[in-house]
Amino acid sequence: MQKEIQNKQTKLEKFFFILLMGSFVAIAPVSTDIYLPALPGMENDLHAISGSGAWTLSAWVLGVAVGQLLAGSLMDRFGRRMPLLIGTLVYAVASIGCALSPSMNALCAYRLLAAFFGAFSLVAPQACIRDIAKGNEGAHLLSRLALVQGIVPLLAPAMGGMILEYMSWRVLFLGMAVYGFCSASLVFLIPKKIEESPSAEILKSQSTFHSFLNIYQQVLSDKSFRFYGGIWMLQGVFVFSYLSAAPAIFERSFGLTPTQYGILFGAMAFMMIVTPQLNAFLLKKFVTEKILRISALIGVFLAFIFLGSAFLSSNALLHATIPERFIWFYPVAVSLILLLCSFVMLSPNACACALYYQGKNAGTAAGLAGSGFYLTGFLASLVMGFAPQGTAVPLAFILLFVIFLQLLLSVKAPNLPNDMEDAL
Repeated sequence: MQKEIQNKQTKLEKFFFILLMGSFVAIAPVSTDIYLPALPGMENDLHAISGSGAWTLSAWVLGVAVGQLLAGSLMDRFGRRMPLLIGTLVYAVASIGCALSPSMNALCAYRLLAAFFGAFSLVAPQACIRDIAKGNEGAHLLSRLALVQGIVPLLAPAMGGMILEYMSWRVLFLGMAVYGFCSASLVFLIPKKIEESPSAEILKSQSTFHSFLNIYQQVLSDKSFRFYGGIWMLQGVFVFSYLSAAPAIFERSFGLTPTQYGILFGAMAFMMIVTPQLNAFLLKKFVTEKILRISALIGVFLAFIFLGSAFLSSNALLHATIPERFIWFYPVAVSLILLLCSFVMLSPNACACALYYQGKNAGTAAGLAGSGFYLTGFLASLVMGFAPQGTAVPLAFILLFVIFLQLLLSVKAPNLPNDMEDAL
C-alpha cells in the first residue's frame, strides 16, 4: 500500500514537473506562431516595405541560435535557476520594447534581444530533465514534454488571429511580456535538487573564458554526443524546410484554400503530438537507441514513397483540373504526414542519447545541439527559398537526404549502457 502511494506521488511529481518545463519551452511558439497573422498589419503601421515583417522571424532565429550557446554554459556554471530567471525577465522587457517599437528596425532589434534571452527557456527544460533522468527514462520525459510543446503551436495562430480582430498587433507583444513575467515567477518552482549543475563548483574555480572552452571541449569529445547530437541538430532541417515549403505546395499546387490548409496543418500538428506518446509507450519495451534506428530506417522508406508521390504528382498537376488535383493531394499529404511522424520519433530519443554522458555538462550540450538545430534549419529555409515553387519534389529530396544521413549516424553511433548507473 505504501509503495502504491509512493508510486502515485512520483507520477504526480513528474506530471507537474513536465508542465513546469513545458511552460518554459512554450516561450518559443508563443513568440513566433501567435503573431504570424499580424505581419501584414505590422508592415502597414510601421510604414515598412512589403515582406519586411519576415525580418522579425529571421531576427528571432538568429537570436535563439546564438543565445543557446551562452545559456547552456551559464546554466552549467551558475545553476539552472538564476540564468533562467534573468533570461525570462529580459525576454519580457524586450517584448515590451517590441510592443512600443516606432519602426521595423527597432522591432527587429528588440526581437533579436528577446530571442537571445528567450533561448534560456529552451535550454533549461532539456538540461533539467537530464539532471533527473537519462536513457529510456529521459526519453520518456522528453516525449511527454513534446505533448505540451505540440499543443501551443496548434493554438497560438488561432489565438493571435482572434486578438487581432479586436486589438492592435502591439497587444500580442504585450501578451508575450506578460507570459515572460509569469515564466520568471515559475523559475522558483524548479526542484532544488537540480538547482545547480554537478560541475558548477569546478567551473567557478576557473576563469570564465577557460571554463567555457573546457566545457565545450568535454562535450565535443563525447562520441555519443557527436553522433546522436548530429541527429538532433539535423531535425532543424526537417522542421524549417517543411514549414517553408508546405504552404506553397498545398495552396498553389493542389489549390487548397487557407481554411483547408489550416485543417491539414492541424492534422499534421496533431500527429506530431500523438507520435511522441507512442514513443513513450515503446520505451517501456525497447531501448532508446533501438527505437531511434528503427524510426530512421522506416523514415528512409517513407521518404522514398513521398519522393515518388511528389514526382508523379508534379507531372500530373501540369494539366490537371481542380478535382484531379485533389486526387493527387491524398498520396502526397498522407506520405508526408507519415514521414513527419518518423522524424518526430527521432527527436526525444536523439536528445536523450546525446545527453546520456553529459550529466555534468547538460546545459552546454543542450545549448550546443539547440543552436545547431536552428542554424541547420535556417540554412534549410534559405535552400528552400531558391528551390522551384509549387512542387513537392525539392522538399522530398531534402527530407530524403536528411533522414538517410540520420540513419547513417544512428548506425555508426555507439551503443549506450542498459544499466542507468553506468553513465554517472
